This record gives sequence, C-alpha cells and structure tokens, in this order.
Amino acid sequence: MKINYLELKNYRKFAHAQLELGDGVIGIVGKNGVGKSTLVESIAWALFGNRKEIDRGEKKSIRRSGASQREPTSVKLEFSYGGDEFVVSREMTGKSLSIDASLKINGKTVATGATEVTQEIERKLGMDYKSFFVSVFARQKDLAALSSLPDSQRRDTVVRMLGIDRLDDIIKEIGTDNRYQRGRVDDLRMMTLGDDGKSKKDALNIRKNELEKIKEASDKKIESLRKQQSELIEKEKKLDSRTDEINSRLKELSAIENQIKLTKASLNSKKDELERIRRDLEEAKNAKKSVEKQSAIEKEIAELKKKYEELQKRKRDFERFMEMKKQLDEMRKEAQAVEKDIDSQIMSKERLSEEIKKLDGIKKDRIETEEELSGAKQRQSELNERIKNSKNQLKTDRDHLTQIDKLGPDSQCPTCERPLGKHYEGLTAKLSESVESVERELESLEKFKSEAESTISDRKRKLEALDRKLDILSGKERECAQLEKGIELNRNEMKRTKDKIANLEKETKEVSQIEFSASELEKLSSSIDLRTQERDRLLVLTAVADKIDEFESSERKTGSEIKDLETALEKFKYDSTEAELLETSLEEAEKRAAELREKSNELYESILKFTESRESSASERASIEKEIASIGASESKVKDIEDELRYMAKLDEIMKSFRNNLISRIIPTLSQIASDLLGQLTDGRYERLTLDERYNIFIDDGGESHVLDRFSGGESDLANLCLRLAISRVIAERTLTEGINLLVLDEIFGSQDAARKRNLLLSFNSLSSQFRQIILITHIDDVRDQLSNLLEVYEDEQGISHLRHSA
Repeated sequence: MKINYLELKNYRKFAHAQLELGDGVIGIVGKNGVGKSTLVESIAWALFGNRKEIDRGEKKSIRRSGASQREPTSVKLEFSYGGDEFVVSREMTGKSLSIDASLKINGKTVATGATEVTQEIERKLGMDYKSFFVSVFARQKDLAALSSLPDSQRRDTVVRMLGIDRLDDIIKEIGTDNRYQRGRVDDLRMMTLGDDGKSKKDALNIRKNELEKIKEASDKKIESLRKQQSELIEKEKKLDSRTDEINSRLKELSAIENQIKLTKASLNSKKDELERIRRDLEEAKNAKKSVEKQSAIEKEIAELKKKYEELQKRKRDFERFMEMKKQLDEMRKEAQAVEKDIDSQIMSKERLSEEIKKLDGIKKDRIETEEELSGAKQRQSELNERIKNSKNQLKTDRDHLTQIDKLGPDSQCPTCERPLGKHYEGLTAKLSESVESVERELESLEKFKSEAESTISDRKRKLEALDRKLDILSGKERECAQLEKGIELNRNEMKRTKDKIANLEKETKEVSQIEFSASELEKLSSSIDLRTQERDRLLVLTAVADKIDEFESSERKTGSEIKDLETALEKFKYDSTEAELLETSLEEAEKRAAELREKSNELYESILKFTESRESSASERASIEKEIASIGASESKVKDIEDELRYMAKLDEIMKSFRNNLISRIIPTLSQIASDLLGQLTDGRYERLTLDERYNIFIDDGGESHVLDRFSGGESDLANLCLRLAISRVIAERTLTEGINLLVLDEIFGSQDAARKRNLLLSFNSLSSQFRQIILITHIDDVRDQLSNLLEVYEDEQGISHLRHSA
C-alpha cells in the first residue's frame, strides 16, 4: 500500500491541506498540538469512518472549530494497492453531521455510502480498523497494544492479520456442512421406517397385495349389479309406453273440456255486454233533450270574460302605481344615505391631510439619524482596529518583558546579543511603563468603543421608530387618496339617484287616479267558473247523444253473436266417466314406475359404492407404489451422503493439520524476524526475541529468557515495535500482492536514548526495501535533524494548521 495523495477540508485544525507523498522514510515534524497525528488519523478516517480510535469518542470533534454548518468536513485519499489505484472520499455535512462516502478503483465507482465503502475497504485490504491500528499505525502510548491484549484476542488478531482466519472459516464451514449432511441422513432414514420402527417398505408391499384382492372382488360385484339394472330398465320402458298412451287420451278430453268452459265464458260475457249497450242507448236518448240550452250559456260566458279582462287591466295599473311609490321612497332614503357618506368622507379627508403634513419632517429626521448611525459605525470600526493593535502591542511587550525577566541581568540581549548588564533595569522599567501605557490606552479605547456601541444602538432604535411612523403616514396617504376617489364616486351616484327620483315622480302623477275593487274581480271570476262548468256538462251530454245510432247497431250485432255461441255449445261431446277411469289407470302406472325407479336407484347406489371402493383401493395402491419408489430413492441418497461424509471427514482432518502446521511455522518466522530487528536496534545487546503459542513476547538477556514485563519502558516499546515490523513483513511476503507496505510511527522516540534513536533511524532506512513508505511523526529536534524528507506542520495566528516541505 502506498499513499499517493491526501486532501483535507475542515478536518480538525486544517481548513484545507493537500499533500503528495513519495516512497521511503517521511518525517512529519512540528510542535505539540499543531496537528501532526491528525494527518495520519485522517487516512484511517477516510478508510474506516468514525471509530473510537479515530474520532476520539465524539464525531463532532472532527469538524474544524470555526467552520460553519454549511461547510463540509471531508478527506480524499488516493493510494496504490495490489496493482490497483484506489480513490476513497468521505465527508460529513449539515448540523447532524451526516456521513457519506464513495470508493473508486481504477476510475470505476465500486461502492457508495459510509457503511458500504468501509465494508469494501476491509474486504480489499484484508483488515479492519482494529488491525490497522495494531499493525500499521503505532503511537508510543499504544506500542504495546498487541502485547497488552488478552491472550485469546491477541491470538485472534494476529491470525486475522496474517490471513489464517480464512482457514478457520473453511474448517468451520466443513464442520457445518458435515453436521447438516448427518442430519439429512437421519431424516432420510426416518422416512424408511414406520411408527413401530420396522421397514415401511415391507408393510407397504403387504398392504398393496390386500388392495389388489379388494379390487378383484369389487369388479365381480359391479358386473352382477349392472345385469340386474338392465332388466329393470327394460320393464320401466314398457311401463312408460302405456303411460304415454293414457296421457295422450287425457289431453284430448282436457282440451274438449277447456273449449266448453271458454265458450260458456264468452256467452256470459256477451250477455253482460248486451245489457250495458241497452243502458247506454237509453241514456243517450235522454241527453239529446238537454243540449238545446248550450248556445245561451256560451253567449253569457263571453260577456263575463270581457268584463273580467277590463278589471284585470285596472288591477295591473294599480299594482304598478303602488310599486312606483314604494321604489320612490326607497330611492329618497338611498339619496339621504349617500349624502351622509359624502359629508363623513370629506371630514375624514381633512383630518388625514393635517396628519400627512408631518411626513416631510420625519423623512428629514430619518436622513439625519442614518448619517449619525453611519458615523458611529465608522468610529466603532476604527476603535476595534486600534484595540486590536493595542492588544498585539501589549502581548509583544509582555512577552518581551517576561523573556527579559527569565534571562536576568547577566544574560545576552535577545535582539543585539550583547550582555544586558546595567541596561537590564532600564529595559525592564521601559517595558513595564510601555505595558502600563498600553493598558491605560486600552481601557480608554474600550470606554470609547462602549460609547460608540451605545450610540449605534440608540440610533438603530430611533430609525426603527421613524420607519414605523413613515409606514403609518404612508398608509394614511393611500387612505386619503382612496377617500378622494370614494367622494367622487358617491357624488356621481347621488346625481344618478336624483335623476331617477324625478322620472318616478312624473310617472306616479300619470297613474295616480286609477280606482280598483278586488272584491268585484273575485265575484266576477266566480260567476265565470259556474257558467263554464254548466257549459262543459252540456258538451258531454252532446257527445253522448251523438252515439244513439252506434249503440243501436251494437245491440243488433251482440244479439246475433249470442245465438251463434249457444248453437256451438250444443255440438261439444265430453264423457266424464272415461276421464275418471283413465286417471285411475295413470295413477297405478305411475306408482309402478316409481317402484321400478326406486329399485333402479338402489342398484345404482350399490354400483357407485363398489366403484368408489375399487377406485379408492386403486388410488391407495398407486400412492403406495410412489411411496415405495420414494423410499428406494431415499435409501440410495443415504448411501451417496454417507460416501460424501467420509470424504468430508478426511478433508476436515487435512485442513486442521495444515492450519496447525502453518501456525507452528509462522511463530518461529515472526520470532526470527523480530530478533534480527531487535539486534540491529540494540547494537547486539538483545539478539533473541521469541513468541509462545499465545504470542506473548520473551527476550533473552544473559542467556536466559524473560517475559517482556521485566524490561524497561523503552526496551518494551522497542520489542513491540520489532514484533509489529515482523508481522507487517510476513503479511507482505504471504500475500501475492505488494501487501500493506505502510508503517506509521507516532512519537515513538520519547522512551529511547540517543543511540537507539540513531539505530532506529538507520533501521528504518534499511527497511525501505520492505516498506514503501515509513511515516515518522515527531517533535524531537535531534531526530528531525537526521531526516531528509520532511513535512512540517505549523499553526497560524487563528489557530489553523498548514503544511510545508522543509529542507
């Protein structure tokens, strides 16, 4: 793994930083607290996201102090690994610090989303964030992170880092598959046995033979029953033929009887009709005598209607006169109301005009207040600049004074490098006087600043009050204009109303002399209704009188039809005794037929019963045959699975043996590599480092092996460092890729003496062939002086960190 490019935005103390890294040993130097470790932590954050080791328990601490919520916090990391080019970007946005990420490999996006990107990174690198901090990123305070883990966790961590856990997964999968297949064998065997534990196949064959015998017996019984059923069907056919003959004759007699009934009904109906015609004829002759009065009544009705029309016209004229009077009263009231509104609007307009006169004065006052506010803000800005300069001067003088006090009269001047001597007291007095002067000036400036701020606040309040007044008066201007329009509209409406009143008064005079009596109109209407009813009754009688000839013709015709029906009735011949005998014979035939059908149905039910029994036995036999075949397939499957289980047991034995052999060879390899490194770094003082099966560290001292706790902190840190380097080298050798090949060491020199620091640096240079990049983070000057490829981290006056390459 090689880091090519790193870019940070609003990440902890960095507002924006860009970094390109080459191969070899790279030193990151700078004072404590400026953000050296932040650079490497940002690499881990880009890869694995928010973790306790990365965000220090609080993700909001990652966003730069002073950055707004609208500015994203982001890290972009470009690195090479396994022949591929990776670009991973991760950012936090918004008030809730929502996290998003993306991953590109060789220019193609392979994952998006914080969780998905982390999972893909872990899969590609073969390590999670814990393994990263144990093997790649080491700080002095957690150099012993691996050795301080409990035995089981330390062993699991190393196994996972070295990729041996993949063998554990394979062995586990073999065991799971083995258990599953054994369960299948048990299930399949249970399928071949009955509830009594005996062979289900033998019991099924016995039952199959029994069902075959049941089928043969059912076939013989069905054949016998069907023969009996055929004989009954033949008898039933003969009986049906006799029944049809009887029914045919009964239908003939029934038709004759129905015809007689219909003829008698028609005869009675015609007699009734003749009687009605004779009554209508008598009534028509009487009506003919009453129609002579109709002409006189028609003339009387015409005269009454003429008088009625004259009264109706007089009524309409009178109603129009009353409506005009009502309308005239309403318009006079409306004119008075409009005139009152005009007077009220004129008074309101005069009152508003007086208030609007104040508008020019308020506008002038507002301009003056704005000028005063602008001047106060300018004064405030000048005072802020002077206060800032005075504070900087005060800090400089105080720092200078503190430095002079620490140096004392016998030391050299930090500026000219000459002995202070007798100038010491004068210099300190001068600096003290300058500090006091600046402090007094600051106090005075703060007072002036407070006065300016008070003036600004006062003028802002005054402006707000003036703006409210201007808004009110502007509204009154609009209200006054609306009143003028309203007055003009009301005056126009007043003119139109007066014109209408004059026209109505003229029309009212023209129709005011009309007289009308409602009772006279009602009496005349009643007379017309009475005479009209009498006329309508006579019209009906006239229509009846006109039908005398028609009624006489109908009387002759109906009499003739009655004689014809009486003649036809005498010709019908019907024998009721024959009908009764036929009915009796039909009942006997139907009774016998019912008995035959019942017996036939009984035979049919018996046939169905034996047929169902035969079909049921056949179905059960087919089911048994399928089950026997299924049991045979299960027995064959059991044999196949048992063969497979024997192969899997052998494979499990081989994989476990391979894993144990691999672990037994890795521990000596790690011990040998770590021993070589330890000998180089201690100039041969300690030449042997060994690991037990739990990966506990032991160091030989004077020919004896001792646990790591026996040694000093510097020696313990050195031993843990050697183990980490050994693990990283084995990982690189075991994978068919370039491996991680990255080592980050943060402030690891603090516990080492000068000789070991030198040896460490020499060893790191010699390890460049195994680790493409070794990043050393330190603030120790004698170490940074020995590093050629330096990257310096520094802070500006606002506390924002920056990067620069140092020679």
